[in-house]
Amino acid sequence: MRKGKRVLAALLLGASSQAFAANPVEFWGCKFADGYGMADLMAHTEAFNKIVDELPDRKYSAWIMTPFFSNNMSAVDFWWVGAWDSNTNMGGGFDEFFSSKDGAAWFAKYQAMSHCEVHTLMTSTNFRSAD
Repeated sequence: MRKGKRVLAALLLGASSQAFAANPVEFWGCKFADGYGMADLMAHTEAFNKIVDELPDRKYSAWIMTPFFSNNMSAVDFWWVGAWDSNTNMGGGFDEFFSSKDGAAWFAKYQAMSHCEVHTLMTSTNFRSAD
């Protein structure tokens, strides 16, 4: 194989393995504690963002999701979903957040305002991206 074709093959192989890289995604299925609601949670996410903004970039993305349709609409009030680009960044991000005074205090308040019966860590493999 000519050198140019080997380089192209290596680039294509690298691109395809990147497209199918497995990323960790964490799901928390929660119900609000008495006296708390979505406005409280969204205000609390602002505090979360301020804490995380002070940490090294660990490629963390997060979403608050609310059920639109489910076979059990009363199971959760919301889902907290967080995703990283690698297991290494997930581990480093956990360490930095939970070992910080502000991160630990934030999580204690999160636990006071919600009851999360579901906590799952999954591996996500993207096999198609939208245009």
